[in-house]
Amino acid sequence: MRCLPLLLGLLVLGALPAQGSDVPLEGVRLEAFLKSGGLTELGRNVRFIMPARVLALPHTQRRGGAEYLWKRVHLVVRGDDPGLLEVQRRSRQVRVRGRVVRTTALEQARGAPPVLLLVQGFAHLR
Repeated sequence: MRCLPLLLGLLVLGALPAQGSDVPLEGVRLEAFLKSGGLTELGRNVRFIMPARVLALPHTQRRGGAEYLWKRVHLVVRGDDPGLLEVQRRSRQVRVRGRVVRTTALEQARGAPPVLLLVQGFAHLR
């Protein structure tokens, strides 16, 4: 039950088209994003490349999806994401696209991280 507000938000954001363009994260900007756990890009749509092995085993199972952890960034992926299984089977690297959002104080009190990346899509790379 602690994840219900988060999952409702995830479903709403997943159903809406992305606003504006994605911010490409590379080099110093990607490092700052990873070190801050996503805080440096709060409220933005981002895209970056990461190792596909991160998506092999979820950090936490959620109703309707799963949460993966890469360095300090928590990625939330819908369970019905069509690209996830393909990425898990075929890729060494993956381009991730998503929106960085802040969790509510109530969710944080229940153990949620302060910032989540709601994954909107994957592109597998060789």
